Amino acid sequence: MNAIQHTLNELKHIIPMPILKEAFQNDLIRRETWGRRNAPVVSIDHVIREKVIEGRVLPGINLISGQRELVSLVGLMQEQQDDWSLVLTIPKSRTNGRSITAVYAMVTGTPTGALGGSVSMQFGASSGLVDAMRAVKQSRDPMPLMSDSNIQIIGDNTIMIRSPLRLAGTLYLDCQLENDATLSHVPPAAWKHFKKLCEFAVKAYIYNNIVIPMDEAQIAGGMSIGRFKEIVDSYQDANELYEEQMNKWQKISILVDPLSHLDHIQSVVGGLL
Repeated sequence: MNAIQHTLNELKHIIPMPILKEAFQNDLIRRETWGRRNAPVVSIDHVIREKVIEGRVLPGINLISGQRELVSLVGLMQEQQDDWSLVLTIPKSRTNGRSITAVYAMVTGTPTGALGGSVSMQFGASSGLVDAMRAVKQSRDPMPLMSDSNIQIIGDNTIMIRSPLRLAGTLYLDCQLENDATLSHVPPAAWKHFKKLCEFAVKAYIYNNIVIPMDEAQIAGGMSIGRFKEIVDSYQDANELYEEQMNKWQKISILVDPLSHLDHIQSVVGGLL
């Protein structure tokens, strides 16, 4: 169970199934039999996930949040552009297949040096988390090795570093990666906030795709669709509520990511940590 599966389960208890089916019916492939050949069955969960969660919500939260990581730059080829700039392309194997969405600083470390121990990016291990936190703290020190003003993202996992210094030693990029496809890092305590975000996104989708055809059917056929129309009309503010919930999610995402949370605390209290 993860945040997305929990959300899909809950949505069917929040929005009436007839309304969900009406909104997503054009995308549902129902089983039909032609001799021995059957068309594949696509569930309502699959369509909601594809059209709304993957189509709108996940791209939206990737713009404002992600997972803070320290990515090793050891052994990467440095492509010198001129005396002041060089380019590094970071393979997806070092970012667990994800793209870098923001860069903050570069920090140094050795197996027993500035990071206070070997840097493990497996945050399930306490030593790795402590080491990574120390590195983020170092990036907040008055004289970091290199700040974000010297580093730019110029392509997918490709950064340009502007500095007259040649990079050497054991270097790590303090950066933000896009969320993984299942939001596996989001703890259960935050699932209700993600569920609310998806609820508003689904309601906005329903309203935008049903309200006009529903009115046209009522005018053309003289149909009275009563309660169905009343529920759909109640979703007219869903898009605005979605935007408000997205702003809340930006704050929540800082609290659920250990390194982002530490960085926030460090920026508030300064040198007290």
